[in-house]
Amino acid sequence: MDRHRPLTPDPFTKLVQALRESLQPPPVMPSASACPMAKPATYSGEAATCSGFLLQCSLYFELQPHQFVNDRAKIAFIMSLLSGRVLQWAEALWNLLQCSPLVRSYDAFMDHFR
Repeated sequence: MDRHRPLTPDPFTKLVQALRESLQPPPVMPSASACPMAKPATYSGEAATCSGFLLQCSLYFELQPHQFVNDRAKIAFIMSLLSGRVLQWAEALWNLLQCSPLVRSYDAFMDHFR
């Protein structure tokens, strides 16, 4: 064996190593059930509990991003948790303003909701 010739990896060894690496399973991502969170309670429009309700909704969106891929899904989820007069307001908004940014943009909806 020649001492002056640098040791280079055998191409076959490189190929085997690359194959092994490609066959490794992808890293396991935590599932939504890894951090269970109850849905926010129904909101009936009391000013004193509005910010807490919106905080719970925001946390739910953050922990379940695969369920809320767009603003309209977030708005529909919030509307599904409303009751009483605030539900009547949301129903009118949804039915009358289907093309309005208020039911298409989460930020616009939140500004109007508050």
